[in-house]
Amino acid sequence: MPSTVRNGDRGPDVKLLQRLLRDLRYDEVHWMDGVFGDKTEAAVKRYQSDAELASSDGVCDQPTWQSLESQFGDLEGLRSEDSVDEFVHDVHGILHTSMTLDDRLAALKGAANERLEAAGVPDVTFASKALDADTHGIFTWWEWEMSINETRLADDWVNAATQEDQADLVSTVLHEARHAEQFYTVARLLAGLHDLDADAIHSQMNIPVDVATVAAADPIRECTMANGPAFDWYESVYGSGKDHRRDVLTTDPMNYEDYRNLAEERDPKDGEVTVRQSYREVDDGGWSPVRRPTLRRDRNCDPDEVRYLQQLLVYHGYSWVGVDGDFQDKTEDAVKIFQRSKSLKDDGVVGKATWDALIP
Repeated sequence: MPSTVRNGDRGPDVKLLQRLLRDLRYDEVHWMDGVFGDKTEAAVKRYQSDAELASSDGVCDQPTWQSLESQFGDLEGLRSEDSVDEFVHDVHGILHTSMTLDDRLAALKGAANERLEAAGVPDVTFASKALDADTHGIFTWWEWEMSINETRLADDWVNAATQEDQADLVSTVLHEARHAEQFYTVARLLAGLHDLDADAIHSQMNIPVDVATVAAADPIRECTMANGPAFDWYESVYGSGKDHRRDVLTTDPMNYEDYRNLAEERDPKDGEVTVRQSYREVDDGGWSPVRRPTLRRDRNCDPDEVRYLQQLLVYHGYSWVGVDGDFQDKTEDAVKIFQRSKSLKDDGVVGKATWDALIP
């Protein structure tokens, strides 16, 4: 369980909190920078009130963390911050090199299975297939296979894809890999809590026997906050919710909100916010050995990074900026003027190109 955090704190637990609040559409949180400021506090207070918790003081204590976890399930595995960041770094280069389609598919497979292996989940096979035009990829648990739309790894699509298109593909692959983790967790629960062997798990879940065999050898024998959501996943796909699930998936056109509210889809690390954000940061920051965060006005930026930016601006002659760690109008104006002087896009956003030009 993460530690209790409050206004003024900073660190990975704060960043995790901000990510969960953003995924829950608490729009007070504009930036996941790991700094617990007024906007994060306001979002926590509103969440605590909405969740009818005993306290709505804006302090993310253990009851608040438990409530947040009940919304999302396991906060580890493929959903962990480290897993997302490592996956995004691994696959970013796949879309920025002159690989063949087969090489891109192999690299994507390697990156996804590395994350699955770290979570103890058996490898998933990958295949390039003709899928619906709007579909990036899909995981089929009965085959334990990830199908990637053959168009997405071809040069024509990669060369024409925007940053958001690329982030969407990366998000989808991690989301579908998460489904493998979900089904494997369900199998382990059936093995531990219901004492089912591999054949019985295969019969109930229709997952491959070899995957069921690995799950049966590593049973989960107690329900915890981390694995409790697996019961909801099981009920949705195989139990009391399967008829509803079938109706949602077969309704034409599909109601996206109903689909997203299915237990197995209501999983946070699907990339709707987190993976896309991580991809944008990597894409903007490139592969510099020391990556600096993207800074802009009206975001809850790290004051230390803003102070460093302001010091660099003063070094370049913009002495009127002031070094206070607060990214406001004067800092933005100075950034824009500096960007124009270097023939950069004068949008006031301090990304990789602007950092490179600023740092001596």
